[in-house]
This record gives sequence, structure tokens and C-alpha cells, in this order.
Amino acid sequence: QTSEVLALDMRPDPRAAERFELPAGTRLFHLERIRYAGDEPLAVDTVWLPPDLGEPLLDADFTRTALYDELEARSGVRLTGGRETITALAPDVDLVDVLGLDDDEACLRIERVGELDHPTVELVRGSRFALVSDWAATTSHAPSLSVQHRV
Repeated sequence: QTSEVLALDMRPDPRAAERFELPAGTRLFHLERIRYAGDEPLAVDTVWLPPDLGEPLLDADFTRTALYDELEARSGVRLTGGRETITALAPDVDLVDVLGLDDDEACLRIERVGELDHPTVELVRGSRFALVSDWAATTSHAPSLSVQHRV
């Protein structure tokens, strides 16, 4: 795995803080990076973590390491489950450029909410219909999937 780190810091984000049930001005761990498959850009990730879990990750080299591996090694935390919501996204000009997309190419936006014995610990931000996948560390089965109509 290789990545280009665009941002790695602590900063407030009212939307993410609300999901963590923290005050809007709370400084959260923020990681934004371009993920690569070989030399080809694959995705742009934006990650938010509460400060107690994220601060130990500030000096991690996310150009060559996985978030979950660093989270376990530095914070002693392994996610126990989560939910992913996948929606279609028409990329803006900047995203077309960053990912090297064709002008008529669409993207998928994945929003992941990770859980640690149920409270939200991770947000990866990623139309009216969405594919939702629930998963848990204790099951060896494929994730359960559902399609939800979004209003």
C-alpha cells in the first residue's frame, strides 16, 4: 500500500465532532491522503478520529502503512465492526485531476463508520440510493448488504 499524505493534523470539524458526540470545537485527528494501486491513484481518503485515539497517530508514516495497523499498534485499538454506505458520485474537476479520471467517469463515495464495541470511532467520508454494508470482527461471513432509498 502506498499513499500520498495531503493532511495529517488535529483540527475541528463540527460535522465529525457531532458524530463522535463531542463539542463542535473539539480538535479531532484528521488524515487526508491519496491511495495508490501501484502507480495509479485509486482513492482519496479523509479520516476523522476522536483526539484520544488520533493523537498517537500524528507521527505515523501513512505513505506506507495502514490506518488500522497503526491504530492497533499505537492506541491498542482494533475495530470490532462498522457500517459502510456506498453512493454514486459525479466527481468535480479537482477530483478528476487528482485521480486521473476521464471526463465522463463516475466515482463511488464510501462513508465508513467504524465501531469499537459500538461507539463510533472512525469516519471516512466518503444520490438517492445507497449500498450499505455492515461488518463485524467476530464473523467470518461476508458482510450483510442492503440497498437503502435515501431521501
